[in-house]
Amino acid sequence: MEQFEARESEGNKIVVESINEAYLKINEGARKILNERFGSEGQDPMEYHVREHSENVAKNARRVLEIVKEIDPGLVSDFDLDFVASESLYHDIVQASLRPKGQPRKRLRGFEGFEDENLGKAARASGHTIGNERNSAEELLKELEKYVYHNNGAGVFQTESGGFRQEILMDIAATYPDFMMADLPDGTKGLKISQRYLTPDSSLRAFAIASADLRGDVGTGSDYGKFRNSGNAELRETQDQIKEKLTKGIQNLTSEEMSEMAKTVINFKKAQRGFALWQKILWNESLATNKIINGSAKAEEIKSRLKQFIKDENFEANASAAKKESEELEKKYGAINGAGDLAKLLKRVGYKIE
Repeated sequence: MEQFEARESEGNKIVVESINEAYLKINEGARKILNERFGSEGQDPMEYHVREHSENVAKNARRVLEIVKEIDPGLVSDFDLDFVASESLYHDIVQASLRPKGQPRKRLRGFEGFEDENLGKAARASGHTIGNERNSAEELLKELEKYVYHNNGAGVFQTESGGFRQEILMDIAATYPDFMMADLPDGTKGLKISQRYLTPDSSLRAFAIASADLRGDVGTGSDYGKFRNSGNAELRETQDQIKEKLTKGIQNLTSEEMSEMAKTVINFKKAQRGFALWQKILWNESLATNKIINGSAKAEEIKSRLKQFIKDENFEANASAAKKESEELEKKYGAINGAGDLAKLLKRVGYKIE
């Protein structure tokens, strides 16, 4: 994309020559915000929800749209191809959470209020009135409102259109996750993370972003390292109580604390198999039901090509590797024998232990 120098106008407007210049500034700004908020030196350092995650979502979401456009050009506009990066970079730009002492991080997720009433009360008491997904979408809309064309002062984006605003809200809403343990076809239970706002009526941008967000690391490649590392980062990001206890020194933990830490890690690793297998099921369901894709005369070709990008065999390979690793970890560390054992286990999932 061509490089530009945006000129600030009076007030809070950003004057640009073209929509491409606006995309560049929006995306550069999103990357800067992600680094400032969640980078290693940021306001709330994250392990998983860092800039790289959103960059990967943007890359994979665009590829999904490119595949559809290559087969049926009328389904995906040039605007869709370019704008999906901005939506992807903004989809996790708000990561508000509560950090109760001795407990996992409680993310303030939500699009139409907070699911858990107790969490909602605590969120509102801390000044949070809407959930992260809605908040992220609202931040993007506020950013889009700033851009005007140099030649006539008109807005670059149709932010006064209720339909345009709703489309953006629902594209980012599609990333909202629901968590439950559910029966897999083999009779075992697995971690099912579904997306209630990803529906048959969803736009293709919503379909692409939601698919890339949950299924990118596990479905686009069979190299277990990528899936393993993203899962380990999610573990470290959410399990605040482990970091909290480690501050007093691993040698100073009680045997009960060591056992509890090991149990938390091993149970998380066990859940990765079910997560991968459920994502395969949910990917196929979303392909089978999206009305835009299935309304195309080339629907079967589109679905076949998309399944060559996000593959069933990748989900299965990663599920198998996750099962093998969790069994190995449980065998070695299921019964922790001192700080040395715990240190080895924690290092395996990316903790830095001195």
